[in-house]
Amino acid sequence: MKALLFTLFVIPSFVHFSLAQIIGKSFGAQATAMGETAIVYPNAFASLANPALLPQNKNKQLALFQEIPFLQKDLSTVAISYHQVFGQLSISPCLVQFGNEYFKQQTIALGLAQKLAKQAQLGITMGFISTSALHNNRNGQSFLLVGTAFQAMKRVTMGSNLTWVQAGRKTENQQNLLIGYSFGASVQLDSAVTCTLAYQSNNLHDAQIGSGMSYTFSPTFSLQFGCVFPEVSPSLNMCYVFKNLQLHIGFGLNRNLGTSPFSELQTDFLSPKK
Repeated sequence: MKALLFTLFVIPSFVHFSLAQIIGKSFGAQATAMGETAIVYPNAFASLANPALLPQNKNKQLALFQEIPFLQKDLSTVAISYHQVFGQLSISPCLVQFGNEYFKQQTIALGLAQKLAKQAQLGITMGFISTSALHNNRNGQSFLLVGTAFQAMKRVTMGSNLTWVQAGRKTENQQNLLIGYSFGASVQLDSAVTCTLAYQSNNLHDAQIGSGMSYTFSPTFSLQFGCVFPEVSPSLNMCYVFKNLQLHIGFGLNRNLGTSPFSELQTDFLSPKK
């Protein structure tokens, strides 16, 4: 009953935002913790934020991410991603599922990326969003994301994306074409510290700014934290590395809706060459 009431009164506004900016939402523990700045911070779910970052990962990789929004188990978000490199081409399919029996949203996407030059990458993601609510028929939206990444002075990465979401049904209060864009930068201050800053907006929702920081204490332990403005939603993630496995545990805070814990398990099938 609690999940039904939450779905009826809270989720509609969240869903309206997610359809307009489905790829603006960061997936993956590190990017989520760093103030939704996945557009400039490489992670296993780069296809859904900025596919141009995919070439920065040289390994075959599998990742599983789960988030429990506002401690509502029936609204759990689960995402799985796979990454592999074929010559100069990086490929990463992703699958995301959110919701419960009253409302469910599934996203499937395929990201492709290639280096244009030594310091410039271009990526594209094509995907489809399937939505069902209560006893209504399913509604589908296709989307296209184009991302760019450019590295300057070895320590600075600049990224941007442009997203088109084609609504399956046009209503009086919904535009048929939803457009979102983001841009940002990350700076590696030294071998242990990286700072990020990103701006996100679309034609249906107010803009937001995210900032984050990652600190590596040792080869096996690192910490990421950040905040999203103007909502002032802080988040934190801890990462532990054991051989080819990475375990991430973290949480985000929303002053109106509460705590959203998340976790991620990531494995590299091939160890980086030393």
